[in-house]
Amino acid sequence: MKQNYKFRPWRFALAVCLAVLITASGTIFAFGEENTQPDLASASEYALLGDFTYTVENGAVTITGYTNAEGHVSIPSEIDEMPVTAIGKDAFFSNTDITEVTLPDTIETIKSGAFYGCENLKEINIPQSVTVIENNAFTDCKSLEEITIPKGVLKIEPWTFSGCTNLAVINIPESVTEIGYAAFENTAYFNNRNNWDNHMLYLGNHLIAVDKDIEQAILRDETKSITNSVFAECKNLTEIEVTPNIEIIGICTFDGCTNLEEIIISEGIKTIDKSAFQCCENLTNVTIPETVTSIEFNAFQGCTNLSIIYIPENVTYIDETAFDNCPNLTIYGVKGSYAERYAKENNIKFIGESIITLGDYSDDNVLSIEDATLLQRKLTKKEAYDTLSIANYDFNGDGEFNVIDVTAIQLAVAK
Repeated sequence: MKQNYKFRPWRFALAVCLAVLITASGTIFAFGEENTQPDLASASEYALLGDFTYTVENGAVTITGYTNAEGHVSIPSEIDEMPVTAIGKDAFFSNTDITEVTLPDTIETIKSGAFYGCENLKEINIPQSVTVIENNAFTDCKSLEEITIPKGVLKIEPWTFSGCTNLAVINIPESVTEIGYAAFENTAYFNNRNNWDNHMLYLGNHLIAVDKDIEQAILRDETKSITNSVFAECKNLTEIEVTPNIEIIGICTFDGCTNLEEIIISEGIKTIDKSAFQCCENLTNVTIPETVTSIEFNAFQGCTNLSIIYIPENVTYIDETAFDNCPNLTIYGVKGSYAERYAKENNIKFIGESIITLGDYSDDNVLSIEDATLLQRKLTKKEAYDTLSIANYDFNGDGEFNVIDVTAIQLAVAK
């Protein structure tokens, strides 16, 4: 019997997001694939010292495998007077014999899948010399109970500790600026609902997970990053404010949030990344803050009801696909800006004017109490205002032009 299949944009978008995430992580990992051999083209490319296989490159040693069945593994700091600087890809893959690993302070990198599936590994020290821990490095280390990330690590890659079902204590330093997708999914910390607050899970100042039925997200003021795809397919989400300490709205962060109507993007955001708001079908207007410099691939693709977006002149890059399938869109911005050029090149309606001072209702290029007074009079008389007024005079960035903006202007002038 012939079956009819219906194309569902959100499913396609989700598949694209997963592909983008895997590509962004720099490694494609074959889940569940048996692989107990070092990641080398041929045996001639690695050497053997005692229980360790290794390679040498530029005078530095990478451990690529372990042949002993002993539980406690102590990695040497040097071999043939060369420093051991890395644990190689899949080096201890699915080794169920090891229970404890001691790493020397010469190690700088723990590569993808290095300890993947070491189900009985209960303890490992990660020295301060380590600056890179690649994706899946400790996936499914089910006996691991505590981990301390060293201060030199800037990013925790996707799936790094996922499936570590006994991992309850996670210490991360201030140096970490980003936590990858599902990095701590299905850990004891993740599964303990006492660690969740208002349907959201934080690790330090990083938002790493949310319940998919969340309706409103009020982020902590000190939120430092939002994990990629964290709100993807949250179809009940209608409102969120992105706080100022966050610099990037990451890959697929709000992809498929079909009921998201309002997004407040605070000053501080620099990049709106790939597919960040893809298929947010109910989003109608967005104000991009002055700090944003780039809007990436498919950022607002499929936002079919998006009709107003204000793009400041600081934006110097917009991917050609950023607003694909936004049939009702008008871009507002400054005349002569990159946004105007982009709109013309992509056949998008553009409404622009000269450089403005946000909230300058009197149009004298100075923010003053007069602006608040004039705005208040206009609102009192219930006079009509055009859509450009929202972009120019929406002082608090909530997408509305109302008495709250009057108060915000008064407070700004008072300062």
